[in-house]
Amino acid sequence: QLLWLRTNYDTVIDSSRLGRLIRGFRSQKGIYKPTGSAYALWVRQTLRGVYPDEEPRYLPDGSWTYRYSPEGREGRIDMNLDTNKALLRSMEDRIPVGVMRQVPGASGSRAYQILGLAFVERYDGTHFVLRGEPISWIDLPIPERVPVPFKPFEEGPERLAPQLRRLRDQRFG
Repeated sequence: QLLWLRTNYDTVIDSSRLGRLIRGFRSQKGIYKPTGSAYALWVRQTLRGVYPDEEPRYLPDGSWTYRYSPEGREGRIDMNLDTNKALLRSMEDRIPVGVMRQVPGASGSRAYQILGLAFVERYDGTHFVLRGEPISWIDLPIPERVPVPFKPFEEGPERLAPQLRRLRDQRFG
């Protein structure tokens, strides 16, 4: 999901298509934290949202910052909500989140601009400050609490890869 959000940055996509492509998009607004995950997967801003999110600020190096409001209850920020805690964990462990903003679509339809991936730089007391692209995957330190990085079976041992490919092709067929 993060790779898809990263490769489709700065595109505008109809909300019905996003509902088919992005996990949780149909059911969740604001911050999406998958069940069982310690981290948020993405955040989205809607045009008629109740939170005072701010416009992204684009910087000369191609990066951007975006001040995103935490979720709340009864008009007050509640940092004890699982979604807000998930963004704080993403900040602590340097796990990127996807960022989407609603824009007016063609002929009144709902569409979202994919800003790309961002790191939660800090929480300033009123907003999460997200810093977006460019993100260098090579320069990132691997946090201690993150599981072993995923390696697709194509990158496995030479003798095992053809066997797995054959199994995959049979199942796909």
